[in-house]
Amino acid sequence: MAHLKATIIFNPQAGAKSLQLEIQQAGSYLVENGWRITWAETAYPGHATTLAQQSAARGDDIAIAVGGDGTVNEVLNGLVGTRTALGIIPSGTGNVFAADMRIPLPGPLPHQKLIRAAETLLVSKPRRIDVGSAVWGNGQRRYFLSWAGAGLDAAISDAVEVDKNTRRSWRFLGMFGWLISGLWVLRNFRGTHMRVTLDHRRVISRRIIMTTVNNAQLYGRFWRLSPDAKLDDGWLDVVIMEGYGWRSSVRHIFNASVGRLAADPDTYLYRARHISVEAGEPMPVHVDAESVGLTPLTVEIVPQALTIFLPPNVPPTRFSTIAGGISS
Repeated sequence: MAHLKATIIFNPQAGAKSLQLEIQQAGSYLVENGWRITWAETAYPGHATTLAQQSAARGDDIAIAVGGDGTVNEVLNGLVGTRTALGIIPSGTGNVFAADMRIPLPGPLPHQKLIRAAETLLVSKPRRIDVGSAVWGNGQRRYFLSWAGAGLDAAISDAVEVDKNTRRSWRFLGMFGWLISGLWVLRNFRGTHMRVTLDHRRVISRRIIMTTVNNAQLYGRFWRLSPDAKLDDGWLDVVIMEGYGWRSSVRHIFNASVGRLAADPDTYLYRARHISVEAGEPMPVHVDAESVGLTPLTVEIVPQALTIFLPPNVPPTRFSTIAGGISS
């Protein structure tokens, strides 16, 4: 797709100088192939959302998020409901959504650089998909691509951000940081009584380890909590894990790892368009693996709210309809 107007949104402080050079090279590659590029540097948390809104206001064809799942989430929050599409050049530690969509990820080898994702953008097609909308405790709202939830996974996300004892973030350690935080949280996490209401009718009231609401299939790069989830079907897939203490948590993690969640009598799988979660004691909430606050949590589907550029080899099982794209 030549002659597209695009904004590249990136953090100029992220990574080493080599990463910043790769970002420039990826943008230059797009320019060489006819794209008109505006560079937009983030200066503070949440700034990427503002920059994406400005990109849409300019009438750009695409706003490209350079970063991990958190950066992608910020950019999509500035694009929901607009005609400007989301593009992704992965450069973070998680990159869960990009991995599931077969967007090339960065790696240690010379051929595993960001330019591979830029090359993929050139052959990608725009597609309209659903997003989730999450509103939590203090009334704040954020849209998400992949998941939102309350409980164990949100507590781990919170611990990754700021360790309560050392007051430091473990994100700089990448996946190892998530492992450290996960083991620390598992030691003392007990779960709590939650009341989950689906589509204002069905109520699940139990002691719950975690409740996760999924728009996409892949979760945390290792698990498919909702293997039947589709990005364009107008539904959210809900996973509720019942239990108490670390033994229940470990059992659920094991079952998710070996694909046996559906057979677990303490795991409940549902589909809904509107989900509310209330907890007996305030529980951490995450949106696309970013810790955001505490319950109560309300989640709903926003159908066909976002245009996204996806490569031609994205698995068709991620969608309910055959790819037709959007005329460009």
